[in-house]
Amino acid sequence: MLSIESKTVDDIAETYATRGMKDILVGPSKRRADINTGLFVMRDSPIVYDLMLTTMRIFKDQEFVHGHYQQYSLVQALDKLPGVHVGVAGSDRLTNGNVFWGHRELLKVSDVISVHANWMTSAMKIPCLKEAGFWMDKSAPKRLTFKPPTHGRPEGRLDSRGATLEICGADAVAAAPPLTPAPTAPTRQILNEEAAEKVGGVPAVSAAVGPSRPTEPGCYVWLPSGCPNHKYSAKDVWRKRDDAKVRSRCMIEAKELLDAWCGTTDARMLFIAPPPPTPPAPDAPGCYIYMPSGCEKQNFKTPTWRELSSKDFADRDMCQGKAAVKHNRWCDVDDAVALWVPAPPPPPKELGCFAFLPTGCKDHPMIANTDNWIHDVWGDQMSSGGSGVRATIAACEGARRSNIEAWCGVSNVKMLFNAG
Repeated sequence: MLSIESKTVDDIAETYATRGMKDILVGPSKRRADINTGLFVMRDSPIVYDLMLTTMRIFKDQEFVHGHYQQYSLVQALDKLPGVHVGVAGSDRLTNGNVFWGHRELLKVSDVISVHANWMTSAMKIPCLKEAGFWMDKSAPKRLTFKPPTHGRPEGRLDSRGATLEICGADAVAAAPPLTPAPTAPTRQILNEEAAEKVGGVPAVSAAVGPSRPTEPGCYVWLPSGCPNHKYSAKDVWRKRDDAKVRSRCMIEAKELLDAWCGTTDARMLFIAPPPPTPPAPDAPGCYIYMPSGCEKQNFKTPTWRELSSKDFADRDMCQGKAAVKHNRWCDVDDAVALWVPAPPPPPKELGCFAFLPTGCKDHPMIANTDNWIHDVWGDQMSSGGSGVRATIAACEGARRSNIEAWCGVSNVKMLFNAG
C-alpha cells in the first residue's frame, strides 16, 4: 500500500520499513517489497524448478498450520534459495486495489497492465469492478479500459490507515473533501467556541509530518491550516470530538462541518473504533487465537477464538509465548490475543464440591488456580443452608457453576461433585 500522502506510486507506506522481504527494497525510501502470489512470472530454468519444489515441500510440511499457505511457502523458499533473483514490477503497471481505487490520480492509463482487486472485502469486489468498467458482459465482450479521474480526487475512500477500501466510485467522490472553501456561516453548525475549548487533545511529535496519532477510541480532528474563523486550536494536535460516535459521522459529516466552520478545506479526520467485546472463552483443551482488529493482510477471519495447531502450540508456554507474536507479525497488527485452555486435571480424591477454571477467574484473577481443582467449600454447604451437610450433585454442578461464572466473568467453569 502507498502512504496516505503519496505523490508518486513509489511512495510506499512506512509499515514496509519492517514488513515484507528484507532483501528486496523498492521506492525512494528503500522500503521492503511484500510478495503477493496474485500475479507473478517465472522464467523456465533449473533454479526455478528448485524454487517450486522447495515451495511445495514447505507447503506440504506446513499443511496443518493455519495461515501457512502458498504465499508463506514461496517466501520461505526464497529465503532458502538466495540465488533466485526476484524483480518487482512497479505498482503503476501491476496495479493493486490500494493504488487503483485509492490513488488512481497517480496512474498513467497507458502504463497499466493489470489491476488486482485486493485491499477490499469480497462483497465490494463486484460493485467496484463494475464501477471501474472492469466487469465484462459475456454476451457483449469488449476491450476493458479506464480513465483517470478528472476531478483531482481518488476513486475510492480508504480507511484511516490508508490501506483498505471502504467506498468506491461515485459514493467515494461524493464523500471526498470539497475542492473549494466552504462558506463560513454553515447552516448545520454543531460547534461553538465554548464547546471547542472543552475538546481534549494529545501532544504533537512533529508538526512537519503531522501530530502524534492518538490510540484511544474516538473521533479526532487535525487542522493542518488551523481554524482561521474561530479560536479553535488543532493545528499541532489531534483533538477529540465527543459528538461523533460512529465512523460515517466522524469521517464525513464532522469534516464537512469543521471545514465550513473554520473556513478551510483540509480538515483531517481519524476514527478509532472501540475494541469489540471479547468473545466467551472456549472450554475444549487447546491453544486459541483471537484477533480483535482482524487480519486484512491474510484474509484471516477470527470473529471469535480460533483453535491453532497442536503440533505448533502443544503447551501453555508455546501458546502464550509465541502464538500472539507470530500472528501479530503475520497479520501486521499488534493486538492478537493467545489463550491456552488446559485439560482438566485428574479428579480429586477428597469428598465434596470442586471447581476447575481452565481460563482463570477474569474478574478476580488472584483467586483461581487454573491448573487444579479448587475445593468449593461454599458449594459443600449450599444445599443445607450452611449446616455442613454436603451439597447435592445438582447444587454443586448446577447452581454453583452459574454463581462462579457470574462472579468471575467467564463461561467455561467445570464443576465436579465427588460423593466418594
